[in-house]
Amino acid sequence: MVILGGVGAAAIRVILMSLYLKLIGPVRRGKNVAFLHLGGYLGFGLGPLAGGYIYETYGAGLLIRGALLLSLALVLLTLLLQDPPPVVFSFKDYKRDVKEPNALFLMAVVFVLGTHFGTEQTTISLLMKDVIGMNKKEIGVVFFALGTWMAFLVPFAGRVMDKKHRVFFLLLLGLLISSSFQVITAFTNTFFGLLVVRMIHTLGDTLAILESDVLTGHFFPAARLGGNSGLIFCVRTSAIFIFAAFSGWLNHIWGYKMPFIINGIMVFAFSLTALLYRRSAAALQVK
Repeated sequence: MVILGGVGAAAIRVILMSLYLKLIGPVRRGKNVAFLHLGGYLGFGLGPLAGGYIYETYGAGLLIRGALLLSLALVLLTLLLQDPPPVVFSFKDYKRDVKEPNALFLMAVVFVLGTHFGTEQTTISLLMKDVIGMNKKEIGVVFFALGTWMAFLVPFAGRVMDKKHRVFFLLLLGLLISSSFQVITAFTNTFFGLLVVRMIHTLGDTLAILESDVLTGHFFPAARLGGNSGLIFCVRTSAIFIFAAFSGWLNHIWGYKMPFIINGIMVFAFSLTALLYRRSAAALQVK
């Protein structure tokens, strides 16, 4: 069931994003992708809160049945989606797409972005529960607050992205902010302390996630967005898997704080180096 769920989640993510990028076109892409993310962040916030309440009040049985009903509703809603016309392509075209320097750089950055998701998926709830001492309701409130906060931020980020034309800048800046407060997360000891730190952390996440999707639509041809979006998603989920396993090992050896420290330092070093490299490369082109 876990494998089937993972396949379904991956298919929904890839198909929905690639279809959306095809339909919206290049005009105001930041604002339009931000609108899609807004819905996802509201779900990210409401899901854990509602799920925790249902589980505590009614048990796992009702929670699973409710999830099944929502899944059926999702399937029915997909029947209303507009479908773009089919195109003829060669698999050699995909090979040419991914050889582009900007596409390769995007995949490298997305991999690094995925590592911090892997760390969080394995460790953040355990840190809140076993280190800070939060109960399930408080954990649900944290996720709800963060989801609502990101939903509030993302439209503004989309507008900024449409006005600024410095490719990769907001993505790398977002990673710098996110990684800095990834490290600080390990040193929080209270509910409110963790909430404030994670809100600043997710400010960086909002910028990084949004621009990674916007740049996917920018660098890859619309006719092959499905396959290339799948490749980007594969890169990110591979990083999530690797660092989820690595963080689990670190949890066992050094406790729940160490994964945040190691991953934060690693992502910060990469992001700062990449940002300085992009700036120096741009300066050389001007000369």
